Amino acid sequence: MASIVLLVGGIGLSIWMPIFRAGQAVTKIESLGGRVVGMENQAGPERLRQIVGNQRMDAYYGVHSVDLSRTVLTDNDLAQLSALARLQTLYLNGTAVTDNGLARWRGMNNLRALYLYDTAVTDKGVAELKKTYPRCDIRR
Repeated sequence: MASIVLLVGGIGLSIWMPIFRAGQAVTKIESLGGRVVGMENQAGPERLRQIVGNQRMDAYYGVHSVDLSRTVLTDNDLAQLSALARLQTLYLNGTAVTDNGLARWRGMNNLRALYLYDTAVTDKGVAELKKTYPRCDIRR
């Protein structure tokens, strides 16, 4: 019986945690003055939406573009963006992001466009990013 409880709990956490982290990422983006596009998706099971809430579900399933241009975003903030697994376009223009921050950033396999104008990211940093995300168009 205990193993069934642990199994069900583990499955529940594996579903809930990514959704929770995506909701936290959206909250962080908005607190920095950023803009999130695509949260009108209404995807996912209705019962799960009732449990975790529409905003968190929309954050997980629907965010496809984030604009953090000219915000106070730092290298340390980048880790939370990894929770947005379906993110396709990201604007980081005019932020304090550096090569070091982007080097630690992982999990953005759906990213197709990254804008880094007016940042401290170097040619070397862009080259490393292109190795990690070969399908992403990186502009600097």
